Amino acid sequence: MLSQGVNLITGARVRGLDIEGGRICGLHYDLFHEHGTQGSGGERGSHDLQANAVLLATGGMSYRATGSTGDGYSLVEGLGHTIITPRPSLVPLCASNAPPPGVRKKVQLRNIEATLWIDGKLAAREFGDLYFIKTGLSGPVILEISRIAVAALDEGRHLELAVDLKPALDHKKLDARLLRDLDDRKIRTWGDLLAGLLPQALIPVALETCGVPEDTSRHTITAKQRKSLRRWLKDYRFVLNGYGSFKEAIVTAGGVATKEVDPRTMESKMVGGLHIIGELLDVDADTGGFNVMGAFSTGWVGGTAAAEQLLLEACEE
Repeated sequence: MLSQGVNLITGARVRGLDIEGGRICGLHYDLFHEHGTQGSGGERGSHDLQANAVLLATGGMSYRATGSTGDGYSLVEGLGHTIITPRPSLVPLCASNAPPPGVRKKVQLRNIEATLWIDGKLAAREFGDLYFIKTGLSGPVILEISRIAVAALDEGRHLELAVDLKPALDHKKLDARLLRDLDDRKIRTWGDLLAGLLPQALIPVALETCGVPEDTSRHTITAKQRKSLRRWLKDYRFVLNGYGSFKEAIVTAGGVATKEVDPRTMESKMVGGLHIIGELLDVDADTGGFNVMGAFSTGWVGGTAAAEQLLLEACEE
């Protein structure tokens, strides 16, 4: 960028924007350390910078170590923009019964199906991997579901997560699988049966839920006991009661109301020459690179529009 005449000022914090006649005309920043010849930010202290166009790319409140501390919200809110309350998104969720008792390290459940129920109504369904972590639940399916769950939890609604540990098998096929396993001479007890179905960390949960002693002989296992196991395998329930912090969130939901930004240029409809991009906007997406793509796309649109406007103004002069 330096070869293109771009001046980088690091170790600084923007504390305000200058507006004149409804257009951006500059900004104020505080410099925390002196720069060499390439920094040219000046000496420590307060500084002013003239600008006919400004792109705000401050990010949200996730990954604060990178500088995303929420400063952008206060900068634009002071100009009259509406800020949809920021909240963590793509974030682990908390439940009263997760992780299971005795689990001290991450446990991964592969190829499960998770369904989110809000006030008794189906709200989301995801297939993939789920992790038990020290604070609750994580993994790809949880991160996706959190986009809906966090907002609902903030509204005080009742949320339950149902996990199908054997989504490829319906009840009939699962019962046939259990009967086949019980015919195997290597399976001597109820505990042996569970060991062939579950990670070790979940066996105590299954024992408690089904109420069948671990040493129950395979020859005495009843149809009723198999049914209790099937029901739990197909509907392992969690009551969700919280979510991780911005430190754990991949992205921030909420931000500048999109109706106040021109999508063709990312220019503020309230302040000319001010382009608002990336996670500062009230835009968030599923995991899988979509949020990064959104940041790059709005940045390209906003940067191109600002450059074209500056060239047009230069030609008119």
